[in-house]
Amino acid sequence: MILGSASRDLLKQSSETLAGRIGYVEMTPFIQQELIGQGKYILREHWLKGVFPEIYLHEKAENSAIGRENFIKTYVERNIPQLGLNIPALTSRRFLAICAHNQGQVLNSLKLEEALGVTHHTIKNYIDFLEHTFLIRVLPP
Repeated sequence: MILGSASRDLLKQSSETLAGRIGYVEMTPFIQQELIGQGKYILREHWLKGVFPEIYLHEKAENSAIGRENFIKTYVERNIPQLGLNIPALTSRRFLAICAHNQGQVLNSLKLEEALGVTHHTIKNYIDFLEHTFLIRVLPP
């Protein structure tokens, strides 16, 4: 069975009651090789639309933009609070935007603290939460 969920209850259940009987496979969205294999790969389109299939496959750019906006809005306003992170929607949206603009770089927590006006511990909690819910991936040095 493949589940695409970051549900707090599901994650809790799978780690507590199915020990030894469950395996995790982290699946990424589209990768470059998959898009080339389909004969559809255009670098600009890939960077603009992202890699989630439902959003990437929209033919019209405006539909893709609406899909991205809806994903972010739903995640920020509904999913984050439901999963247990008490953070104002505007702050979480700003934090996600900052993460997006700083992707592929060395993590500079001080820059994030200054931009959001929060403590180092708060930034660490935000990052841990987003990593735990599979929205970001922090690569160790």
